[in-house]
Amino acid sequence: MMAPNDGPRLIELCGKVRDGLISREELTELEQHLLHDPEAMLLYRHFMAICSGLEQLAGAKVADEMASTDLVCEPDGDLGEQWVNQSPPKSRSRKLRSGSGRGWSRGRRSWAISRGWAIVGIPMIAMLLVVSVMFRPWRDEGLAILTNEHQCEWEGDVQLKVNDALSDQQYVLSSGAAELRFANGAELLVQAPSVFTIGAADKVTLQTGALTLTVPETARGFRVETPAGTVIDLGTRIGVLVDDEDRVEVHVFEGQAESRLHAGGDAEVLEAGQAVAMRLTDTVQERIVAQQVFFAEAVKQLHSLPVVSGDIELLVAPPRSVRRTRSELVDLGRASLFPELMGVKLKEPLLVTMTEPGSVATVETRDIAIEAGAVLDCYMVHLAVPRKQRNTAEQVVAEGSFTFARPIVGIVTHEPNRLHELFSNPLTDYPNDRRTGLEDDIGGNSKLGDSLALSADRRTLTFRLHVHGRQAASEEDFVDQFRVLVASQ
Repeated sequence: MMAPNDGPRLIELCGKVRDGLISREELTELEQHLLHDPEAMLLYRHFMAICSGLEQLAGAKVADEMASTDLVCEPDGDLGEQWVNQSPPKSRSRKLRSGSGRGWSRGRRSWAISRGWAIVGIPMIAMLLVVSVMFRPWRDEGLAILTNEHQCEWEGDVQLKVNDALSDQQYVLSSGAAELRFANGAELLVQAPSVFTIGAADKVTLQTGALTLTVPETARGFRVETPAGTVIDLGTRIGVLVDDEDRVEVHVFEGQAESRLHAGGDAEVLEAGQAVAMRLTDTVQERIVAQQVFFAEAVKQLHSLPVVSGDIELLVAPPRSVRRTRSELVDLGRASLFPELMGVKLKEPLLVTMTEPGSVATVETRDIAIEAGAVLDCYMVHLAVPRKQRNTAEQVVAEGSFTFARPIVGIVTHEPNRLHELFSNPLTDYPNDRRTGLEDDIGGNSKLGDSLALSADRRTLTFRLHVHGRQAASEEDFVDQFRVLVASQ
Protein backbone atom coordinates (compact mmCIF):
# COMPACT_ATOMS: atom_id res chain seq x y z
CA MET A 1 0.00 0.00 0.00
CA MET A 2 1.09 3.60 -0.59
CA ALA A 3 3.22 5.07 2.19
CA PRO A 4 2.59 8.71 3.25
CA ASN A 5 6.02 9.75 1.89
CA ASP A 6 5.15 8.40 -1.56
CA GLY A 7 2.47 11.05 -2.12
CA PRO A 8 4.62 14.06 -3.16
CA ARG A 9 6.68 11.93 -5.56
CA LEU A 10 3.56 10.43 -7.17
CA ILE A 11 2.08 13.90 -7.62
CA GLU A 12 5.31 15.03 -9.29
CA LEU A 13 5.20 12.06 -11.68
CA CYS A 14 1.52 12.63 -12.45
CA GLY A 15 2.30 16.26 -13.26
CA LYS A 16 4.97 15.20 -15.71
CA VAL A 17 2.50 12.86 -17.42
CA ARG A 18 0.01 15.73 -17.65
CA ASP A 19 2.61 18.01 -19.25
CA GLY A 20 4.12 15.33 -21.53
CA LEU A 21 7.55 15.70 -19.88
CA ILE A 22 7.96 12.30 -18.20
CA SER A 23 11.11 10.29 -19.00
CA ARG A 24 11.20 6.57 -19.64
CA GLU A 25 12.80 5.93 -16.24
CA GLU A 26 10.13 7.98 -14.48
CA LEU A 27 7.44 6.27 -16.54
CA THR A 28 8.69 2.87 -15.33
CA GLU A 29 8.70 4.13 -11.74
CA LEU A 30 5.11 5.38 -12.03
CA GLU A 31 4.04 2.19 -13.79
CA GLN A 32 5.18 0.08 -10.84
CA HIS A 33 3.09 2.18 -8.45
CA LEU A 34 -0.05 2.15 -10.58
CA LEU A 35 -0.04 -1.52 -11.52
CA HIS A 36 0.65 -2.82 -8.00
CA ASP A 37 -0.93 -0.29 -5.64
CA PRO A 38 -4.67 0.51 -5.86
CA GLU A 39 -4.19 3.59 -3.66
CA ALA A 40 -1.68 5.04 -6.14
CA MET A 41 -4.13 4.41 -9.00
CA LEU A 42 -6.88 6.21 -7.07
CA LEU A 43 -4.58 9.19 -6.48
CA TYR A 44 -3.67 9.26 -10.21
CA ARG A 45 -7.34 9.24 -11.21
CA HIS A 46 -8.23 12.06 -8.84
CA PHE A 47 -5.21 14.10 -9.93
CA MET A 48 -6.25 13.84 -13.57
CA ALA A 49 -9.88 14.57 -12.75
CA ILE A 50 -8.86 17.76 -10.89
CA CYS A 51 -6.59 18.84 -13.74
CA SER A 52 -9.34 18.20 -16.28
CA GLY A 53 -11.83 20.28 -14.32
CA LEU A 54 -9.44 23.19 -13.89
CA GLU A 55 -8.48 23.03 -17.54
CA GLN A 56 -12.12 23.37 -18.52
CA LEU A 57 -12.43 26.45 -16.28
CA ALA A 58 -9.47 28.01 -18.07
CA GLY A 59 -10.64 26.94 -21.52
CA ALA A 60 -12.42 30.20 -22.28
CA LYS A 61 -9.18 32.17 -21.79
CA VAL A 62 -7.18 30.12 -24.31
CA ALA A 63 -9.89 29.11 -26.78
CA ASP A 64 -8.31 31.00 -29.69
CA GLU A 65 -4.91 29.40 -29.13
CA MET A 66 -6.44 25.93 -28.84
CA ALA A 67 -8.71 26.12 -31.87
CA SER A 68 -6.19 24.90 -34.44
CA THR A 69 -3.88 22.73 -32.35
CA ASP A 70 -3.80 18.99 -31.87
CA LEU A 71 -3.73 16.86 -28.77
CA VAL A 72 -1.02 16.75 -26.13
CA CYS A 73 1.87 14.29 -26.34
CA GLU A 74 1.60 11.08 -24.31
CA PRO A 75 4.26 8.78 -22.82
CA ASP A 76 5.26 5.80 -24.95
CA GLY A 77 4.22 2.22 -24.16
CA ASP A 78 1.03 0.38 -23.29
CA LEU A 79 0.71 1.97 -19.88
CA GLY A 80 -0.62 5.21 -21.33
CA GLU A 81 -3.74 3.45 -22.61
CA GLN A 82 -4.19 1.72 -19.24
CA TRP A 83 -4.08 5.09 -17.51
CA VAL A 84 -6.58 6.56 -19.93
CA ASN A 85 -8.95 3.65 -19.38
CA GLN A 86 -8.66 4.05 -15.61
CA SER A 87 -9.33 7.79 -15.72
CA PRO A 88 -12.74 9.40 -15.19
CA PRO A 89 -14.64 10.35 -18.40
CA LYS A 90 -13.76 14.04 -18.21
CA SER A 91 -10.04 13.38 -17.99
CA ARG A 92 -10.24 11.16 -21.07
CA SER A 93 -10.91 14.29 -23.16
CA ARG A 94 -7.16 14.89 -22.84
CA LYS A 95 -6.29 11.48 -24.25
CA LEU A 96 -2.53 11.21 -24.72
CA ARG A 97 -0.96 10.43 -28.08
CA SER A 98 2.62 9.42 -28.97
CA GLY A 99 4.77 10.79 -31.85
CA SER A 100 7.17 13.62 -32.55
CA GLY A 101 6.09 15.16 -35.88
CA ARG A 102 4.33 18.16 -34.35
CA GLY A 103 5.87 18.07 -30.88
CA TRP A 104 6.59 21.85 -30.93
CA SER A 105 3.00 22.84 -31.70
CA ARG A 106 1.71 20.40 -29.12
CA GLY A 107 4.21 21.78 -26.64
CA ARG A 108 2.95 25.32 -27.33
CA ARG A 109 -0.64 24.18 -26.76
CA SER A 110 0.37 22.40 -23.56
CA TRP A 111 2.10 25.61 -22.41
CA ALA A 112 -0.96 27.67 -23.28
CA ILE A 113 -3.25 25.37 -21.34
CA SER A 114 -0.89 25.40 -18.40
CA ARG A 115 -0.73 29.22 -18.47
CA GLY A 116 -4.51 29.46 -18.52
CA TRP A 117 -5.39 27.11 -15.73
CA ALA A 118 -2.35 28.12 -13.70
CA ILE A 119 -3.86 31.58 -13.36
CA VAL A 120 -7.17 30.27 -12.02
CA GLY A 121 -6.23 26.95 -10.48
CA ILE A 122 -2.68 26.55 -9.16
CA PRO A 123 -3.60 27.57 -5.58
CA MET A 124 -6.68 25.35 -5.69
CA ILE A 125 -4.96 22.22 -7.02
CA ALA A 126 -2.05 22.66 -4.60
CA MET A 127 -4.44 22.78 -1.67
CA LEU A 128 -6.44 19.77 -2.88
CA LEU A 129 -3.38 17.62 -3.46
CA VAL A 130 -1.80 18.45 -0.11
CA VAL A 131 -5.05 17.46 1.60
CA SER A 132 -5.16 14.31 -0.56
CA VAL A 133 -1.73 13.19 0.55
CA MET A 134 -2.22 14.00 4.23
CA PHE A 135 -5.79 12.78 4.77
CA ARG A 136 -6.54 10.68 1.65
CA PRO A 137 -10.08 11.91 0.97
CA TRP A 138 -9.54 10.64 -2.57
CA ARG A 139 -10.68 7.24 -1.33
CA ASP A 140 -14.25 8.39 -1.81
CA GLU A 141 -15.29 4.98 -3.09
CA GLY A 142 -15.74 3.75 0.50
CA LEU A 143 -14.49 3.75 4.07
CA ALA A 144 -12.31 0.66 3.75
CA ILE A 145 -10.88 -1.62 1.06
CA LEU A 146 -10.88 -5.42 0.94
CA THR A 147 -7.15 -6.14 0.71
CA ASN A 148 -7.16 -9.93 1.03
CA GLU A 149 -9.61 -12.79 1.53
CA HIS A 150 -9.78 -16.55 2.01
CA GLN A 151 -12.84 -18.46 0.73
CA CYS A 152 -15.18 -15.58 1.58
CA GLU A 153 -18.93 -16.00 1.20
CA TRP A 154 -21.09 -12.91 1.73
CA GLU A 155 -24.82 -13.01 2.38
CA GLY A 156 -27.35 -10.98 0.41
CA ASP A 157 -26.45 -8.95 -2.66
CA VAL A 158 -22.89 -8.29 -1.50
CA GLN A 159 -20.24 -9.85 -3.72
CA LEU A 160 -16.84 -8.43 -2.80
CA LYS A 161 -13.46 -9.12 -4.36
CA VAL A 162 -9.97 -7.91 -3.51
CA ASN A 163 -9.53 -4.11 -3.92
CA ASP A 164 -13.29 -3.50 -3.70
CA ALA A 165 -14.39 -0.69 -1.38
CA LEU A 166 -16.72 -1.15 1.60
CA SER A 167 -19.13 1.61 2.52
CA ASP A 168 -21.31 2.53 5.49
CA GLN A 169 -23.57 -0.54 5.58
CA GLN A 170 -24.00 -3.93 7.23
CA TYR A 171 -22.06 -6.95 5.94
CA VAL A 172 -22.67 -10.63 6.71
CA LEU A 173 -19.65 -12.89 6.25
CA SER A 174 -20.87 -16.49 6.36
CA SER A 175 -17.68 -18.37 5.44
CA GLY A 176 -13.92 -17.75 5.36
CA ALA A 177 -12.02 -14.63 6.41
CA ALA A 178 -11.60 -11.10 5.04
CA GLU A 179 -8.87 -8.49 5.57
CA LEU A 180 -9.89 -4.83 5.37
CA ARG A 181 -7.74 -1.71 5.38
CA PHE A 182 -8.95 1.75 6.40
CA ALA A 183 -7.51 5.01 5.09
CA ASN A 184 -5.93 5.75 8.49
CA GLY A 185 -3.92 2.51 8.28
CA ALA A 186 -6.07 0.37 10.58
CA GLU A 187 -6.34 -3.24 9.43
CA LEU A 188 -9.26 -5.51 10.26
CA LEU A 189 -9.40 -9.29 9.85
CA VAL A 190 -13.02 -10.49 10.09
CA GLN A 191 -13.69 -14.21 10.37
CA ALA A 192 -16.93 -16.03 9.67
CA PRO A 193 -19.60 -16.25 10.84
CA SER A 194 -19.74 -12.51 11.50
CA VAL A 195 -22.15 -9.62 11.09
CA PHE A 196 -20.54 -6.18 11.10
CA THR A 197 -21.14 -2.61 10.01
CA ILE A 198 -18.55 -0.03 8.98
CA GLY A 199 -19.82 3.15 10.59
CA ALA A 200 -17.00 5.60 9.92
CA ALA A 201 -13.36 5.84 8.89
CA ASP A 202 -12.38 4.98 12.47
CA LYS A 203 -15.25 2.80 13.69
CA VAL A 204 -16.76 -0.63 13.07
CA THR A 205 -19.74 -2.25 14.79
CA LEU A 206 -19.53 -6.00 15.43
CA GLN A 207 -23.01 -7.44 15.98
CA THR A 208 -21.80 -11.04 16.21
CA GLY A 209 -18.68 -12.98 15.30
CA ALA A 210 -14.97 -12.32 15.71
CA LEU A 211 -12.38 -9.91 14.37
CA THR A 212 -8.75 -8.98 14.85
CA LEU A 213 -7.82 -5.30 14.71
CA THR A 214 -4.30 -4.01 14.06
CA VAL A 215 -3.91 -0.30 14.72
CA PRO A 216 -0.79 1.79 13.93
CA GLU A 217 -0.14 5.13 15.59
CA THR A 218 -1.99 6.94 12.77
CA ALA A 219 -5.21 5.10 13.70
CA ARG A 220 -4.90 5.20 17.48
CA GLY A 221 -8.36 5.49 19.03
CA PHE A 222 -10.10 3.23 16.49
CA ARG A 223 -13.38 2.01 18.00
CA VAL A 224 -15.23 -1.30 17.88
CA GLU A 225 -18.87 -1.02 18.96
CA THR A 226 -20.48 -4.20 20.34
CA PRO A 227 -23.87 -5.04 21.90
CA ALA A 228 -22.37 -4.80 25.40
CA GLY A 229 -19.89 -1.97 25.12
CA THR A 230 -17.27 0.03 23.23
CA VAL A 231 -13.70 -1.08 22.64
CA ILE A 232 -11.06 1.56 21.91
CA ASP A 233 -7.79 0.31 20.44
CA LEU A 234 -4.92 2.37 21.83
CA GLY A 235 -2.38 0.83 19.47
CA THR A 236 -1.21 -2.46 17.86
CA ARG A 237 -3.32 -5.66 17.94
CA ILE A 238 -6.51 -6.82 19.69
CA GLY A 239 -9.23 -9.42 19.16
CA VAL A 240 -12.96 -8.88 19.76
CA LEU A 241 -15.48 -11.73 19.95
CA VAL A 242 -19.30 -11.45 20.23
CA ASP A 243 -21.20 -14.70 20.72
CA ASP A 244 -24.84 -15.44 20.04
CA GLU A 245 -25.92 -14.44 23.54
CA ASP A 246 -24.27 -11.00 23.34
CA ARG A 247 -21.34 -12.01 25.50
CA VAL A 248 -18.40 -9.87 24.38
CA GLU A 249 -14.75 -10.71 24.89
CA VAL A 250 -11.87 -8.29 24.32
CA HIS A 251 -8.39 -9.84 24.01
CA VAL A 252 -5.24 -7.70 23.82
CA PHE A 253 -2.25 -9.32 22.11
CA GLU A 254 0.00 -6.29 21.68
CA GLY A 255 -0.22 -2.73 23.00
CA GLN A 256 -3.28 -1.47 24.91
CA ALA A 257 -7.04 -1.23 24.61
CA GLU A 258 -9.83 0.33 26.64
CA SER A 259 -13.25 -1.29 27.14
CA ARG A 260 -16.36 0.58 28.29
CA LEU A 261 -19.70 -0.98 29.20
CA HIS A 262 -22.89 0.50 27.78
CA ALA A 263 -24.57 -0.17 31.14
CA GLY A 264 -22.07 2.02 32.98
CA GLY A 265 -19.32 1.23 35.43
CA ASP A 266 -15.60 1.85 35.23
CA ALA A 267 -13.67 1.57 32.01
CA GLU A 268 -10.93 -1.05 31.88
CA VAL A 269 -7.51 -0.43 30.32
CA LEU A 270 -6.03 -3.71 29.12
CA GLU A 271 -2.39 -4.51 28.51
CA ALA A 272 -0.93 -7.21 26.27
CA GLY A 273 -1.94 -10.67 27.51
CA GLN A 274 -5.06 -9.37 29.28
CA ALA A 275 -8.72 -9.76 28.34
CA VAL A 276 -12.21 -9.05 29.67
CA ALA A 277 -15.68 -10.51 29.19
CA MET A 278 -18.83 -8.39 29.41
CA ARG A 279 -22.56 -8.68 28.78
CA LEU A 280 -25.31 -6.26 27.85
CA THR A 281 -26.59 -5.85 31.42
CA ASP A 282 -23.21 -5.97 33.15
CA THR A 283 -21.82 -3.08 35.15
CA VAL A 284 -18.59 -4.95 35.98
CA GLN A 285 -16.20 -6.49 33.48
CA GLU A 286 -14.84 -9.98 34.16
CA ARG A 287 -11.08 -10.34 33.79
CA ILE A 288 -9.99 -13.35 31.73
CA VAL A 289 -6.79 -14.44 29.97
CA ALA A 290 -6.18 -13.38 26.38
CA GLN A 291 -6.43 -16.32 23.96
CA GLN A 292 -5.03 -16.12 20.43
CA VAL A 293 -6.60 -19.47 19.47
CA PHE A 294 -10.01 -17.92 18.69
CA PHE A 295 -8.56 -15.37 16.26
CA ALA A 296 -6.86 -15.76 12.91
CA GLU A 297 -3.67 -13.72 12.64
CA ALA A 298 -3.45 -13.22 8.85
CA VAL A 299 -5.15 -14.49 5.70
CA LYS A 300 -1.81 -15.63 4.27
CA GLN A 301 -1.61 -18.21 7.09
CA LEU A 302 -4.94 -19.85 6.17
CA HIS A 303 -4.12 -21.53 2.87
CA SER A 304 -3.56 -24.93 4.52
CA LEU A 305 -7.26 -25.05 5.42
CA PRO A 306 -9.54 -27.22 3.26
CA VAL A 307 -11.56 -25.85 0.36
CA VAL A 308 -15.28 -26.21 1.12
CA SER A 309 -18.23 -26.55 -1.25
CA GLY A 310 -22.00 -26.88 -0.83
CA ASP A 311 -23.91 -26.56 2.43
CA ILE A 312 -20.85 -26.02 4.58
CA GLU A 313 -19.11 -22.98 5.97
CA LEU A 314 -15.42 -22.64 6.76
CA LEU A 315 -14.43 -21.28 10.17
CA VAL A 316 -10.78 -20.28 10.17
CA ALA A 317 -10.45 -20.63 13.97
CA PRO A 318 -12.24 -22.70 16.62
CA PRO A 319 -15.50 -21.16 17.89
CA ARG A 320 -16.02 -20.23 21.53
CA SER A 321 -18.87 -22.75 21.77
CA VAL A 322 -20.57 -25.44 19.71
CA ARG A 323 -23.30 -26.19 22.23
CA ARG A 324 -26.81 -26.10 20.82
CA THR A 325 -28.03 -23.72 23.53
CA ARG A 326 -25.22 -21.18 23.29
CA SER A 327 -23.25 -21.08 20.08
CA GLU A 328 -22.65 -18.68 17.24
CA LEU A 329 -23.17 -21.68 14.93
CA VAL A 330 -26.74 -22.50 15.97
CA ASP A 331 -28.74 -20.58 13.36
CA LEU A 332 -26.61 -21.15 10.29
CA GLY A 333 -28.76 -23.97 8.91
CA ARG A 334 -25.60 -25.31 7.27
CA ALA A 335 -22.73 -27.45 8.43
CA SER A 336 -19.55 -25.82 9.72
CA LEU A 337 -15.97 -27.04 9.51
CA PHE A 338 -13.32 -25.72 11.87
CA PRO A 339 -9.78 -26.68 13.02
CA GLU A 340 -9.43 -28.12 16.52
CA LEU A 341 -5.88 -29.22 17.45
CA MET A 342 -2.92 -29.42 15.09
CA GLY A 343 0.14 -31.69 15.23
CA VAL A 344 -1.22 -34.31 17.64
CA LYS A 345 1.09 -37.36 17.88
CA LEU A 346 -0.66 -40.62 18.73
CA LYS A 347 0.88 -42.44 21.69
CA GLU A 348 -1.15 -45.58 21.01
CA PRO A 349 -3.27 -46.95 18.14
CA LEU A 350 -6.53 -45.09 17.54
CA LEU A 351 -9.73 -46.83 16.42
CA VAL A 352 -11.62 -44.90 13.74
CA THR A 353 -14.58 -45.38 11.40
CA MET A 354 -12.99 -45.07 7.98
CA THR A 355 -9.47 -44.82 6.56
CA GLU A 356 -9.81 -45.91 2.92
CA PRO A 357 -12.13 -44.94 0.03
CA GLY A 358 -14.78 -47.52 -0.80
CA SER A 359 -14.56 -49.22 2.59
CA VAL A 360 -17.81 -50.59 3.99
CA ALA A 361 -18.56 -48.97 7.33
CA THR A 362 -21.48 -47.80 9.43
CA VAL A 363 -21.38 -44.71 11.60
CA GLU A 364 -20.84 -46.96 14.60
CA THR A 365 -17.82 -48.77 13.08
CA ARG A 366 -14.74 -48.51 15.25
CA ASP A 367 -12.47 -51.40 14.36
CA ILE A 368 -10.02 -49.73 11.95
CA ALA A 369 -6.83 -48.53 13.60
CA ILE A 370 -4.40 -45.70 12.92
CA GLU A 371 -1.02 -46.77 14.17
CA ALA A 372 0.77 -45.12 17.10
CA GLY A 373 3.28 -42.45 16.11
CA ALA A 374 1.10 -40.83 13.44
CA VAL A 375 1.05 -37.01 13.62
CA LEU A 376 -2.41 -35.63 12.85
CA ASP A 377 -4.36 -32.40 12.43
CA CYS A 378 -7.96 -32.61 13.60
CA TYR A 379 -11.00 -30.83 12.12
CA MET A 380 -14.61 -31.02 13.29
CA VAL A 381 -17.71 -30.91 11.08
CA HIS A 382 -20.76 -29.69 13.00
CA LEU A 383 -24.44 -29.24 12.11
CA ALA A 384 -27.04 -27.91 14.57
CA VAL A 385 -30.80 -27.41 14.28
CA PRO A 386 -31.64 -23.67 13.98
CA ARG A 387 -33.82 -22.27 16.76
CA LYS A 388 -36.76 -21.56 14.49
CA GLN A 389 -36.95 -25.24 13.53
CA ARG A 390 -36.81 -26.75 17.01
CA ASN A 391 -39.92 -28.62 18.16
CA THR A 392 -41.16 -28.78 14.59
CA ALA A 393 -41.55 -31.55 12.04
CA GLU A 394 -39.02 -29.81 9.77
CA GLN A 395 -35.76 -31.42 8.77
CA VAL A 396 -32.41 -29.84 7.99
CA VAL A 397 -30.29 -31.47 5.29
CA ALA A 398 -26.73 -30.36 4.54
CA GLU A 399 -24.88 -31.74 1.53
CA GLY A 400 -21.42 -30.77 0.38
CA SER A 401 -17.75 -31.61 0.33
CA PHE A 402 -14.35 -30.36 1.44
CA THR A 403 -10.90 -30.99 0.00
CA PHE A 404 -7.55 -31.00 1.79
CA ALA A 405 -4.10 -30.50 0.28
CA ARG A 406 -2.91 -33.50 2.32
CA PRO A 407 -4.38 -37.02 2.64
CA ILE A 408 -7.24 -37.74 5.03
CA VAL A 409 -5.90 -40.38 7.44
CA GLY A 410 -9.15 -41.25 9.18
CA ILE A 411 -12.76 -40.28 9.92
CA VAL A 412 -14.31 -40.70 13.35
CA THR A 413 -18.13 -40.81 13.63
CA HIS A 414 -18.61 -42.44 17.06
CA GLU A 415 -18.43 -41.22 20.66
CA PRO A 416 -17.03 -37.70 20.24
CA ASN A 417 -16.44 -37.31 23.98
CA ARG A 418 -14.08 -40.25 23.90
CA LEU A 419 -11.69 -38.26 21.72
CA HIS A 420 -11.89 -34.95 23.57
CA GLU A 421 -8.68 -35.48 25.48
CA LEU A 422 -6.83 -36.06 22.22
CA PHE A 423 -8.27 -33.58 19.77
CA SER A 424 -10.69 -31.07 21.29
CA ASN A 425 -9.71 -27.46 21.75
CA PRO A 426 -9.66 -27.10 25.57
CA LEU A 427 -11.11 -23.58 25.37
CA THR A 428 -14.16 -24.47 23.24
CA ASP A 429 -17.46 -25.42 24.91
CA TYR A 430 -18.63 -28.70 23.34
CA PRO A 431 -22.02 -30.49 23.35
CA ASN A 432 -22.79 -33.01 26.07
CA ASP A 433 -23.91 -35.69 23.61
CA ARG A 434 -22.50 -39.16 24.11
CA ARG A 435 -23.09 -39.82 20.41
CA THR A 436 -22.35 -37.89 17.24
CA GLY A 437 -25.98 -37.79 16.14
CA LEU A 438 -25.08 -39.59 12.89
CA GLU A 439 -27.33 -42.46 11.78
CA ASP A 440 -27.17 -44.91 8.90
CA ASP A 441 -30.94 -44.74 8.47
CA ILE A 442 -34.14 -43.59 10.21
CA GLY A 443 -36.90 -46.16 10.52
CA GLY A 444 -35.12 -48.33 7.96
CA ASN A 445 -35.06 -45.53 5.38
CA SER A 446 -31.44 -44.89 4.35
CA LYS A 447 -32.48 -41.73 2.47
CA LEU A 448 -33.15 -40.10 5.83
CA GLY A 449 -29.78 -41.18 7.21
CA ASP A 450 -26.31 -39.64 7.11
CA SER A 451 -23.59 -40.63 4.67
CA LEU A 452 -19.88 -39.96 4.08
CA ALA A 453 -17.77 -40.87 1.06
CA LEU A 454 -13.98 -40.57 0.72
CA SER A 455 -12.45 -39.85 -2.71
CA ALA A 456 -9.94 -42.19 -4.37
CA ASP A 457 -7.03 -39.85 -3.58
CA ARG A 458 -8.21 -39.55 0.06
CA ARG A 459 -8.25 -35.75 -0.11
CA THR A 460 -11.97 -35.02 -0.58
CA LEU A 461 -14.83 -36.04 1.69
CA THR A 462 -18.41 -35.77 0.41
CA PHE A 463 -21.14 -35.75 3.06
CA ARG A 464 -24.89 -35.73 3.56
CA LEU A 465 -26.12 -34.85 7.06
CA HIS A 466 -29.70 -34.89 8.30
CA VAL A 467 -31.10 -33.47 11.54
CA HIS A 468 -34.70 -33.14 12.66
CA GLY A 469 -36.48 -30.45 14.68
CA ARG A 470 -38.21 -32.94 16.96
CA GLN A 471 -34.91 -34.46 17.99
CA ALA A 472 -33.58 -31.02 18.88
CA ALA A 473 -36.39 -30.62 21.40
CA SER A 474 -34.73 -33.08 23.78
CA GLU A 475 -32.66 -31.99 26.72
CA GLU A 476 -29.51 -33.15 24.97
CA ASP A 477 -27.55 -30.83 22.72
CA PHE A 478 -28.67 -32.68 19.59
CA VAL A 479 -26.33 -32.16 16.63
CA ASP A 480 -24.68 -34.07 13.80
CA GLN A 481 -20.91 -33.98 14.09
CA PHE A 482 -17.80 -35.97 13.23
CA ARG A 483 -14.03 -35.54 13.15
CA VAL A 484 -11.65 -35.66 10.21
CA LEU A 485 -8.00 -36.54 10.83
CA VAL A 486 -5.45 -35.28 8.29
CA ALA A 487 -1.71 -35.92 7.99
CA SER A 488 0.04 -33.04 9.69
CA GLN A 489 2.54 -30.93 7.76
